[in-house]
Amino acid sequence: MNSAAKPKAVVVEDDVTVAGMVCYFLELQGITCFHAPTAESGWRMIAVESPAVAVIDQRLPGKDGSWLLERIREDQRFSHLPVVLISGYEDAAVAAHAKELGSPCLPKPFSYDQLNSRLAEAADLARRWGPD
Repeated sequence: MNSAAKPKAVVVEDDVTVAGMVCYFLELQGITCFHAPTAESGWRMIAVESPAVAVIDQRLPGKDGSWLLERIREDQRFSHLPVVLISGYEDAAVAAHAKELGSPCLPKPFSYDQLNSRLAEAADLARRWGPD
């Protein structure tokens, strides 16, 4: 029996196909993946699971990915959580805001290599991120 707990990820994405693809990739990396279809359910899941990383879609039903990223950065428990914001829509203002909050953006569609690169970037940014 393996006593070491596998790292966890929360994927917040309303498109089950995209969520499944991201979770599949993360699970290949040895990461346990949890899926939430909305920002609100994603926030609850992050609070319960305390993941090592989060992948969040920008356009979600109800509150958007930027709202969730702001909640994460405002909460002391998760302020340094690596987060990748994904989006099927190019929006320079959203990308700039995410970068200010220590999160890279990844446009859809993307490859596993691109996701892996952004996850590494997110980990680096999260280590350095902090409010002034």
